[in-house]
Amino acid sequence: MKRVWLVFFSVLFAFSLASCSRKPKTSCVYGSEIPADILGRVSQIGSDITVAFEQDRFDDIYAYSSELLKKVQGPEQFKMLSAAMKSNLGPLSFSKLDEAYYLRNKAGKKYDSVMVPCNLGAENVNDIYQVPPNSEVVSLIYGVMAGKERAIIFIELIKEGSDWKLISLVPSPATVQGKNVDGYIQLARKAREAGKFRLAIVYYDMAYLLSDLSPNVMEFVAQKTMEEMSQVKADYVPTGESQIWNITAETTPEVYNVDVFFLKGQPWVNIDWLTENFDDKPKLDATSAKILEFAFQRFPEYREFFTGIMVTAHSPDPRLINEVYRKTRQFPATAK
Repeated sequence: MKRVWLVFFSVLFAFSLASCSRKPKTSCVYGSEIPADILGRVSQIGSDITVAFEQDRFDDIYAYSSELLKKVQGPEQFKMLSAAMKSNLGPLSFSKLDEAYYLRNKAGKKYDSVMVPCNLGAENVNDIYQVPPNSEVVSLIYGVMAGKERAIIFIELIKEGSDWKLISLVPSPATVQGKNVDGYIQLARKAREAGKFRLAIVYYDMAYLLSDLSPNVMEFVAQKTMEEMSQVKADYVPTGESQIWNITAETTPEVYNVDVFFLKGQPWVNIDWLTENFDDKPKLDATSAKILEFAFQRFPEYREFFTGIMVTAHSPDPRLINEVYRKTRQFPATAK
């Protein structure tokens, strides 16, 4: 009898371990495969939110907020962030629903979030969506005109009771200077072939930003872009470790990043550097000006496409992590 109980408890313990380690069950349905009643309802809500966003009616959008959104953003903070995101794109118009995903999952208590893969038919190519555990979520992707450019408005709705409520609203550019992700990847490859490796890296940066700005969109493309970019090495482009740029005997800034920054829809090359003298604004400005002059003279290839160069100073003091000092200089229009 004792052996029987030992066997029983062994089986029970094994079952318990299997239950604890069980992965969440997930499903993803795309487009017209979404149940018609759900697709019709969420499409109407998404369209209402998109139109309100175009018209700066941020209070109307916040009225759709889920409990999750309300926990992290109050109405004034939501309005401020939404207005800032929209101003960077410019006037929006002619929104149209391009894609819709219906995501469901069941998960154990230990999961704070669940990764739901969505495959649209291509082998081993998934978009990955991060959603709350034990939830029903619909992700809507709207195409919209932003002046002469294309943009995306990414909306996520979660089911609360019988209603669908807003989790997130993220707009991002789909094109810059008329080019999309593929266009910048092609420019990067051409720059590599021409031996312009610094230019290739910032073109890859452009492609990566366009593929990765909206959460959960084009994850596979973003990953492949980063893999291709990692194969390119160039002077004065830090990769993982900061560099000391010897501009003059007295000016040796510590530069830790060179990438791309969007300012009012225009692409700029951005140079991030660290300074211990963050409170000394005259010295900060003078050093920034010297870095700009050095970059203008040393990196003429950036003139081929970018609006200008931005120098961004940061303090190593963690208490000043949100503080930055920027100085910009625009390339002459005739030089582009």
